[in-house]
Amino acid sequence: WRSNQPSPRQIKKLVRDTRITTIVNLRGKSTWGSYRLEKQICDKLGIKMLDCRLYSRKPPTVAEVERLFAIFETIDRPFLMHCKSGADRAGLGSALYMLWEKRLPAEAVRQLSWTYLHMKHAKTGMLDEFVETYAKAHAESGISFNTWLHHIYDKRAMMNNFEASHIANWIV
Repeated sequence: WRSNQPSPRQIKKLVRDTRITTIVNLRGKSTWGSYRLEKQICDKLGIKMLDCRLYSRKPPTVAEVERLFAIFETIDRPFLMHCKSGADRAGLGSALYMLWEKRLPAEAVRQLSWTYLHMKHAKTGMLDEFVETYAKAHAESGISFNTWLHHIYDKRAMMNNFEASHIANWIV
């Protein structure tokens, strides 16, 4: 499952309705009240809470992807991934989960869409650039995601080549 920042009441309902056993917080560990409330209710309900920071306006590092993939390897299911709004980092996390599962890159690309209120033309479009660049490389050569990530991916070049729309940034 993916979502925006869940409240304690929403977490109780999710546990009851979906039987989630783990929450992956893509916002990372923090001192914010929302983090403390989430941690408190997870501890109370016996839900494992894992922190794995991703960013909404820059592509992930290799280490960030590896950390999330390591979580996917060992995580109890069903689980919930969330960020603040459920649009950008949760979309990237969902796309990465699909790539980890060896699903088609085109499926992963769809996790970053207007359906989830994700705006491709703002700075958040950097996440689309990351997934779409891999999808294009895969379509051209059949390269695996892990090979592309470790041998072709150039985060700095990707960031330098991406231009966001000022209007889209204002909207976001």
